[in-house]
Amino acid sequence: MLSLRAVVSRASVVQLLIVTIVTGAFIAQLDDNPDRLKQCERYIRSRMSFVDSHVVMDAGCHDYYNGFPWWTSSYFTSYFNDSEQAILNNSIPGLDLYRATVDAEESEPEKSRISFVIIHLNQVLVSVQHDIISRASSNFGFTTSVGAFLAVSLLVSLILNPFFGGLFLWTLSLLGPVIALFVVGSLVQFRIYGPVTNQRYVFGLSPWPPIEHWQRFVIFMFCCAFVIVLFYHHLHSLSHAFYARSLQKAYFDHGRDWDWSDVERNPYLPLMLFTGTVTDFRLPGDSTPITEIFIGPLHTGSERTGYVPTPPWRSLSKSAALAAAASDAFIIGMLDRARYRFWLEFLNLRMGDYILFHSRPSPLLTRISQYRCLTDKPFFLYGLIPICLQTFGLAACLTSVLLAMEPSTCVSSRYWYLVWATILVFSITVSFFASRGPLEIFLHSPAIRHLHMALRYYHTAEKGPSLMYVTDGGVQDCTGVYQLLRRRSARILLVLAASDPDDQLNVLRETMRLASDEKLASFYDPRDPRRDASYVLDDFKEVPEQSHFVLGIRYDIQTGSCQYGARLTGRLFVVKNRLPPSLENMPPEPLLTEEEILLKQHAWGRQRWEDANLLQSDLAGCCCDCCHVNMCNVGPKFPHISNANQCLTPQLFSGLCRLGYRLSAEAVNLIAAEGPLEEEAWEAQLQR
Repeated sequence: MLSLRAVVSRASVVQLLIVTIVTGAFIAQLDDNPDRLKQCERYIRSRMSFVDSHVVMDAGCHDYYNGFPWWTSSYFTSYFNDSEQAILNNSIPGLDLYRATVDAEESEPEKSRISFVIIHLNQVLVSVQHDIISRASSNFGFTTSVGAFLAVSLLVSLILNPFFGGLFLWTLSLLGPVIALFVVGSLVQFRIYGPVTNQRYVFGLSPWPPIEHWQRFVIFMFCCAFVIVLFYHHLHSLSHAFYARSLQKAYFDHGRDWDWSDVERNPYLPLMLFTGTVTDFRLPGDSTPITEIFIGPLHTGSERTGYVPTPPWRSLSKSAALAAAASDAFIIGMLDRARYRFWLEFLNLRMGDYILFHSRPSPLLTRISQYRCLTDKPFFLYGLIPICLQTFGLAACLTSVLLAMEPSTCVSSRYWYLVWATILVFSITVSFFASRGPLEIFLHSPAIRHLHMALRYYHTAEKGPSLMYVTDGGVQDCTGVYQLLRRRSARILLVLAASDPDDQLNVLRETMRLASDEKLASFYDPRDPRRDASYVLDDFKEVPEQSHFVLGIRYDIQTGSCQYGARLTGRLFVVKNRLPPSLENMPPEPLLTEEEILLKQHAWGRQRWEDANLLQSDLAGCCCDCCHVNMCNVGPKFPHISNANQCLTPQLFSGLCRLGYRLSAEAVNLIAAEGPLEEEAWEAQLQR
């Protein structure tokens, strides 16, 4: 319920801001500006003409109020002389009654108070017109340009960024929503006042197209809207699809994707587990919507979401991409602010995606799962009704716009508009209460779900929804160790590749804290149980040449995990991505080849870029190897490449593989030794 109130409050604030932009800037310049009065008179004269004691109207549907043009009310009698006023009274039947009705409406107490507030607000705005508000309102096309103001703001923040760290990025993240808000406000303001004022609204940069082109613009926008509604998920998941395909081409045999049924049938494959994070679901009473989820060959879920069978048609590359969707995890899990979400949506950088969370998939879904091109888009079956309903609503709105071109069809236009508004309000309102039952199909509309995410509305229930958004599992546990602790594994090898050039090991410390809080396990120094495990991590930082370290694991005997075995202790072998001093002066080695891996023979060839005096520790850049020698070798150096660099060069990738092979050799030999792990003398004396 708190989440729903938050949605209502955010929507109300946005609506209030748009109304303020639309009306405030206009009212601020009303006063007795003769140009404004002339513009209003020019518009009225362009819509009517007096011919032979008759009046000829050229009014559109938007000009009518209660069946009469708005300028025929008593407020605008000063625009006509006595003879023209007499022609109006004789040519328009019922005009006197219409004017009396309008006057009576304005004399009602509620509307009188509203008019009083507007008049006094106008006086306040006009009093400071030549100071602040006139400058702000002129951004909509009079003298000052918002574009210039925004450009100067970015330039100033860039200059001051060395003195105030992060100022430029903060300014950039803040201006994104501001620009979007003003664009929407200027568009709405143009549609309301543009036909009358003919002023410029695109931040003063260029005059807006004439009102005659408005219909073409609207029809073009509706065509775009139809495409977006029908293919919303495909367009919105481009980053995820590209990432999944990149993983597939880089790590799968001959670039061929597998699904979980292939994994289950292959006896030589180990148990594979992918850790993800659900960011749009929480249990009642939770303060944050961060819930871990695990994808394996048999089941998908967690203790908080419940478990469902893993669909056999789910792609392995898709699951891997979900578990490593770093951009979503960084923004949604760590920098959960509206301005950051704006840029995430605007740049379409979402690397996560939706997955079905059904305990009993429909027979139709099982039947079509043989078509690999459809297996990752099954929500279209469940979301078909809301998608068709939204498409019909858009068609109704477009029909309303087309009918509004002719005054004779204004009534039909209003009816079609009400149909669209009813569908819109009904779909959005129902989606906030569609936790279970037939109405749950509205949660399978990608557009509605992304609206929920933009408003930071989280599905709150005892069980997860049938469609959940999954992103990087690193929001809570970035190591993957947590699930192995649940299984009381006796030997765990952790290859820690998090961005940590200073060897702080904060990622591992967080996982250890999480395991302790959940009472899964505690950690100790195997050589001296009197020392806390954190000292082992500190010792590793002080010895740069050390390739790995070992922690002891003591499992909690009271946890339900005892069903996995009676093991009470274990070992955690940790290999960290860092460059020992003995390897710092190595030149770049030849690229890793398949033959070298299979034959385990080092390819001793001529070192790369021998004439450039380039060391392996000097490598940076992204995309292609030419970056290393063509003035693009910038950024964090090998091996501490930033996680933001998702396009490693072949040389960086090959160097990281070789470094991992060298650093992990000793730890792999220890953990792979036959028989039980060697224990310390004090451990052998403890009672089992």
